[in-house]
Amino acid sequence: RLFKTRMLVECEMDYNRVLGHRLVRALLPRAEFSSPIIRTMMTEMMASCVLSPLMGCFVPDYVNGWILYLCGDDQNKNNSEQEINGDTKKQQQQKADSDNATADNNHNDNNNNN
Repeated sequence: RLFKTRMLVECEMDYNRVLGHRLVRALLPRAEFSSPIIRTMMTEMMASCVLSPLMGCFVPDYVNGWILYLCGDDQNKNNSEQEINGDTKKQQQQKADSDNATADNNHNDNNNNN
């Protein structure tokens, strides 16, 4: 969502109601769709419980990040995968250095005990 104003939230909800109405009309049998209570209830449920959360998943930053990830070169994909996993190259190097230092300290301790 680009802006968080009450007017835009209402416009988005109205749009979801229009889409929900079209989906309900296509999915419900004609006998059930002719009932105004069922039609209104199903439209509101479709708009607020299905379409609104679904639209919340597609914020511009999220979509742009996936586009860059999918269109990027292999090196950028590898860096992105490492960042997604929480380990950048720098973090991996620091972890390797600390593991080596721990191994050296353990080795020196064993030699001092003998």
